[in-house]
Amino acid sequence: MTSSITTPPVVEFGTGFQITRLRPRADGLIDWERAPGPGNRVAFRPTPPWLAARAAEADGTRVRFALPWLDQERQRVWKVTGQRSIAQILLKDDDPTGQLRPLFKDLGHALRRLHTSTSHPGEAAQAGPAPGPSRLAAWLATGRGPRAAGGFRHRLRTQLGPQRWEKLQQMTELALSPGPDPVAVHGWPSMGSLVVPDHDNDLPACLVLSGAEAAYGRRELDLGCIVGELIEFRMVAERDGAHRPVLNQLRDLLLAGYGDQWDPVGLAACATVRLAVHAHDFAAYVGWHPDLHLYIPMLVDLLDNDGTAALPPAPAAEDLLEHP
Repeated sequence: MTSSITTPPVVEFGTGFQITRLRPRADGLIDWERAPGPGNRVAFRPTPPWLAARAAEADGTRVRFALPWLDQERQRVWKVTGQRSIAQILLKDDDPTGQLRPLFKDLGHALRRLHTSTSHPGEAAQAGPAPGPSRLAAWLATGRGPRAAGGFRHRLRTQLGPQRWEKLQQMTELALSPGPDPVAVHGWPSMGSLVVPDHDNDLPACLVLSGAEAAYGRRELDLGCIVGELIEFRMVAERDGAHRPVLNQLRDLLLAGYGDQWDPVGLAACATVRLAVHAHDFAAYVGWHPDLHLYIPMLVDLLDNDGTAALPPAPAAEDLLEHP
């Protein structure tokens, strides 16, 4: 498809890595557009041809996987029902409504369906490695990158020390490895890609923006992306003296909804890698900022515990739903 959208957006935000623009549509929906940011020369990868059938098979009532209707190297657009992502909700609300609790359990169901949906010959060859861990691996190896990427890598390596640094590299290799049972994965279901509707009566309740990061690999990659982001929110809150139990509850509901078919070692590693990727992206596409240095103690905490600090014992999901 060679057409593009040129009408002015009503909402625009982003970094040097990625720009998001929102535009209302005549049909009442919203075009949610993403484009590489001014510091990002890497074009979007094509959406694998197998993802549409996989996504349709995995869709549920509360959670559905949305594929872009416009899919180009530097512009990707989805039709959505809302203007807020779950990340935006959690950033602005210390105690979000109970809507998120059942939603996260259903998100676990949806990811499990995606990972077990019908496969077809040649799928794995059509999907490259997940982009997030891939750019982390390259940065750990070379230190190359824009803005503060090189300087922050030097500081991170110095303060982590050789043992933690080696462990982070090993975790990154694990995240990129196919694992014993490789599956089709979303590749990066960040909470910034989980879009909730503007109105409670809209269905689906949540759209998972999909396509750019689709890959083939271990199932813990998708779960670890969300768990790692939740643990980052939690650690930032704890640094500020706040206690946000909802973050652990959302993690527990996600895993309860998914079931027990995940490896704790793999999930702990992928959650740690998720936080490290965010640290890299902050340095490379935002630059030097006081918040950048918060990532070093967070990574120290995770690496000293082999990432298990992201995965404390989960309470029963049924109890969480009964007592939000």
